[in-house]
Amino acid sequence: MEKLDYHELINLLKNGDISVQDPVMVYDSSGNTSKKCPFEQYLQEYEGFDEKNSLEKLHGIYDIMRTRVNELEETPEVKGFVINLNNQWIEPDRLLHVEDVIPEDFFQKQGRGVGNYERACGLCDRVDGNCSKTPESSFTGKHPLEREADGVIDLCGQVREYLEDNMEDIKKMLIYFRGFDSSLFLDLSQRHKSLYFPNDTPNDIIPNNIHIIFSNFLLLHNMFTKQLIQHYKYLHGLLEELDEKCSKMNALKDSVQVDQYDLVKVLSNLLGFNKEQENVDEEQEDNEVDLNEALEVQDYSDESDEVVDDDYDGVDETYDDNLKEEDLKEDDPDLKGKKEIEMIIESDDDENSVASSFY
Repeated sequence: MEKLDYHELINLLKNGDISVQDPVMVYDSSGNTSKKCPFEQYLQEYEGFDEKNSLEKLHGIYDIMRTRVNELEETPEVKGFVINLNNQWIEPDRLLHVEDVIPEDFFQKQGRGVGNYERACGLCDRVDGNCSKTPESSFTGKHPLEREADGVIDLCGQVREYLEDNMEDIKKMLIYFRGFDSSLFLDLSQRHKSLYFPNDTPNDIIPNNIHIIFSNFLLLHNMFTKQLIQHYKYLHGLLEELDEKCSKMNALKDSVQVDQYDLVKVLSNLLGFNKEQENVDEEQEDNEVDLNEALEVQDYSDESDEVVDDDYDGVDETYDDNLKEEDLKEDDPDLKGKKEIEMIIESDDDENSVASSFY
């Protein structure tokens, strides 16, 4: 479908050369076949007018028309005309000026809220999908996904608060938009340019289709209000889905069965100690088998009773210990020499004792 350039469309709206209430004539690529398309549907053919961004795009057009109305209000001709209309309504204090009630960061906040919702839902789906694939144990005594589920539940709570805050902003805006006094604009939408100059020649300050400009603003105001209500309903639906997923995470936590494991064993597994010890034990067993095969060690366990002397039991343990100590010290040359001297002295004493007895 062939469509007008977007900037050209905006200029036509600002000057009243195209009316929002009239269908737009569109043509196919050949330029031969034509059809009429409602303005709101026609806008959806432009880039960016999708489900997520249509509110912001529509507000852009609405804000352009709001600025245009405020510009016209400053002209002497429009000011005088508004005073006459107010007198007819017996409301002399009414102003044509339209306030901008949309916060500067409103659409950024809406985008972040939806993005955080999608992120939270994605994490919920991941935890739900991984639950059946993950072992039900850890050294903390909890299911490995339980801590992750706790984090997702906490995130869902934060996202919920963020979305609710955005919805509160929309509520405040709707109070203004739905309470907007449109009676003055309805009157101005029926007054053509000639009525602004009852006694003078018309000038170029007042657009030829000024009545269509006011009509376009009023219709766009209505369209944006309706879109704002739809967006509020959309956020409410996100909250319901978020609550459902959060409830599912809580139920998932309660249904998880956790096996308790010995803490030391689990820590050893985590640090790799058990694996290293198993390797050492296996290596020692292999070495012992090889050594026994090489030496062909015989087992004398059955003959041990025959080798033991029955008189050994009567030997004093202290004496036995001294013998063992002397045996261990026999190889010491100093001790050996000392022992020989003691033996010589003992032999001399014996000889002297024998000689003395003889005499």
